[in-house]
Amino acid sequence: MIQFFVYYTFLPLVTTFLCKALGFISSIHLNSQKDRIIPYVVCEIFYFWAWYVFRNLHFPAMFVVFSLGVFLATSLGLIINTAMKVSMHALSVGVLSAFIFIASLRTDLNYGLYISIAILMAGMTGTARLIDSNHTTKEVYVGFFAGVASQVIAYFFV
Repeated sequence: MIQFFVYYTFLPLVTTFLCKALGFISSIHLNSQKDRIIPYVVCEIFYFWAWYVFRNLHFPAMFVVFSLGVFLATSLGLIINTAMKVSMHALSVGVLSAFIFIASLRTDLNYGLYISIAILMAGMTGTARLIDSNHTTKEVYVGFFAGVASQVIAYFFV
């Protein structure tokens, strides 16, 4: 869990704060497409490294799938960012929702509650982004489905 926290939370936060302190971005909220470029690229490096380490240290397959899905979602987010300000929040809940659904297919355990919670979280996150007027409906949907697609591709790749 500590490795996941460091790769997926601590390093991206430090990078964002460092970019703000050095004047590379105008706000830590990453309001513009331009502000998102450097954090996307840096996170891609961290996420690729996490996937590479987890794969080569023979972590359980689902950890490797999740790590690759996060890396692919970040890569896809950077590509889509050239055309529109895709919702990074929707991208992340798309990855999470797809991961939980895929995990449910790989085991006989009952994941119904977890899938319901993931979809509820995704809906609440998308709604919050729309209410806060940070994104359009298109940006939220594109983000969510890009996250889902990334996780599905990662599952079939690993």
